[in-house]
Amino acid sequence: MKNIRQWDAQKYDEVSCLQEKWGEDLIDGIKWDPTYRVIMDAGCGTGRVTKILAQKVGTKGTIYAVDVDPNMVNKAKLNLASFKNVFVIQSDITNVFLPEKVNVVFSNAVLHWIFDHRILFSHFWELLTNTLLTKKTSDGLLLAQCGGHGNLSKVRSILNQMIKLNDFESHFHDWSEPWYFAKPDDTEKLLREIGFENIRVFLSDGTTSFVDRKSYSDFVSTVIIRPYLENLPKKQLKHRFLRLFLDRVEEMKLVWTLDYVRLNIMAECITPTSPFA
Repeated sequence: MKNIRQWDAQKYDEVSCLQEKWGEDLIDGIKWDPTYRVIMDAGCGTGRVTKILAQKVGTKGTIYAVDVDPNMVNKAKLNLASFKNVFVIQSDITNVFLPEKVNVVFSNAVLHWIFDHRILFSHFWELLTNTLLTKKTSDGLLLAQCGGHGNLSKVRSILNQMIKLNDFESHFHDWSEPWYFAKPDDTEKLLREIGFENIRVFLSDGTTSFVDRKSYSDFVSTVIIRPYLENLPKKQLKHRFLRLFLDRVEEMKLVWTLDYVRLNIMAECITPTSPFA
């Protein structure tokens, strides 16, 4: 797990009410089957949505909360300390090993940070079907939401103009956006090729407004433009970049709005058990 981009977990925990609401809506948007007892929260962050999952399954269920960032993991352990059925693991979600088959792989506001979705979804399939542990097969659910095609297009347009300005250009020579915002058709095709069934993938409008410049600034600097700020070597330059970005948001009359587009993913593993198993 080298070269992990580390988050300010304390700040993220403070500003991530929006992500928590998305996660809660995603969970409440399906009929929760009583067999959903072992769940992986893939990219758990500080554990705000993990709490909701833990309450959903009750004391008889088990949650594996997985995140690659040590700062997020440490904060999640603090936030989830009272839940005896939650195990927080530091690992890349594309190759995490768990001690048992999971019934549900859940992920919220994470998968767009990963470019190779074939490797990602193939590993989720392995965790849901238990092929990493035995040859036995059983059912499972993938339930996820992340940034989708067209996500933050107005905000990204501003950012991509700014990195060409004289003050910043030298720091972004080899720059490429750190996200992959997939199209529904591409995601559905990939899931079907891997073996998932009963697939439902669609985009939804997640446009979000903030009450003022300060709350907007706190959120975007922690979540959205953090990779851009990390590319700048000095605090003064980071502050200038953020200030100019906020000014441009005002000039374009986007105050104080983020044009989120969410990719919603629901798919099942339906693999009949062999009579010889």
